[in-house]
Amino acid sequence: IYANLLVCGFAGAGLKAITEKRWKLKNLKHTMNFLMLCGVLFSAVAHIDLIRGMSPSQELIDASLWIKGNTKENEIIFSKPSNGFIIEYFSKRKVMMNEFHYHSENFSGLLNDTREIYYSRNLDKTEKLLNKHGVRYILVDSQMYEGEVWKKPKEGLLFLFTNEEKFKTVYDEGGAKIIRYVK
Repeated sequence: IYANLLVCGFAGAGLKAITEKRWKLKNLKHTMNFLMLCGVLFSAVAHIDLIRGMSPSQELIDASLWIKGNTKENEIIFSKPSNGFIIEYFSKRKVMMNEFHYHSENFSGLLNDTREIYYSRNLDKTEKLLNKHGVRYILVDSQMYEGEVWKKPKEGLLFLFTNEEKFKTVYDEGGAKIIRYVK
């Protein structure tokens, strides 16, 4: 952050010096000002698309708000760790793992359990892990389906979701799904 502020300060000073400088060729001055304006506009347009694609997505916010309105306050939600803060903030519910857990003493155990839940096709093993952590709801967003977690359509937990007695889809909108785990 400090380096960014320093660079912005130098850029502003340089821009001020260029615009206040006395130019002998007025056409060159106008051309330079036009090119600088185009550069700033191009950079802004390029970053607008980047910012729009940043988290939290509207689908994740809507799913988290659904959780808040349709679940008990003590429910624990399972999703990918990078969704943890967003889910906790909007739903006011706990998550099995978020990015703060990286600094906890139990991090490696949580990470192993999370991976096991993602990729296990064994219902008994997955149920033991979900019960161990008290998970009742699983939130899956479109990024998880599109390769961030799973590469194939019926990989691991996605295969287990076909067991509708144990995993009931209670929310399915905008690419996000919430699955209720029935003990």
